[in-house]
Amino acid sequence: MSHQQLVRDEFSRQAEAMANAPAFSAEAIMNRFKDSLSPKKSGVMLDLACGPGILLAGLASTMKLNVGVDLTPKMIQMARAKCLAANLTNTRFLESPAENLPFASHLFDCVVTRLTLHHFMEPIYVLREVKRILKPDGLLVIADLISSEDSTETQLHNALEQLRDPSHIRMLPESELLQVVHDAGFRVISTDHWLQQRQFGEWAAIVENGRSLKSLEVVMKTMAAMGLTAGVNLRSSSGSVEFMHHWMFVVAQPVSS
Repeated sequence: MSHQQLVRDEFSRQAEAMANAPAFSAEAIMNRFKDSLSPKKSGVMLDLACGPGILLAGLASTMKLNVGVDLTPKMIQMARAKCLAANLTNTRFLESPAENLPFASHLFDCVVTRLTLHHFMEPIYVLREVKRILKPDGLLVIADLISSEDSTETQLHNALEQLRDPSHIRMLPESELLQVVHDAGFRVISTDHWLQQRQFGEWAAIVENGRSLKSLEVVMKTMAAMGLTAGVNLRSSSGSVEFMHHWMFVVAQPVSS
């Protein structure tokens, strides 16, 4: 099975749960995007790997036109329905891989993407494609989870994420994420960080894979008992497992070739 088909299969299953998960609809994250995009108000925005349309719908009223792209047909259907229900008439949706976008060069004023880079086989190719479709003065805004700078911790962290969701490739350490953005042809304007507390139950429920998740919970409880935190402050609490996801927010602009 190709990685693209694996992504389609996994996110077709996860679509309903993602649309209703608090982790994907936090108002504070939405406000960060709104503040960062304020210089491009009334422009044309692309939401890359838009999922069920939560971010796009939250930003749509500030832009002239909003385009959502996703690899998974069910996600596109849900995003379109969400925007129709909200009477948002300035939205369009297309099914497409992120590495080969069906748009002319220098078309968009801004591109946003949230919780996506760790699902791409080669994030640099995706970001180079984003640079191609952005106007020279455009904005790229990324919000994603990062892993520890310690190689052992980042390997453990990513292994746990992959056991939960096989479409997961790799959460990058901050230094590597910034290097990828730079190497793709962008200049970083600003960064921000915050922590999000997660509990095993709500984190696991999004992927709805009961049998393997029970085994994963045993593994994580054992790791926590042994003091292996995987760089996410993994710990046992009230008979379950808790940890912290580390978010990174990046605003960047294309660098002239």
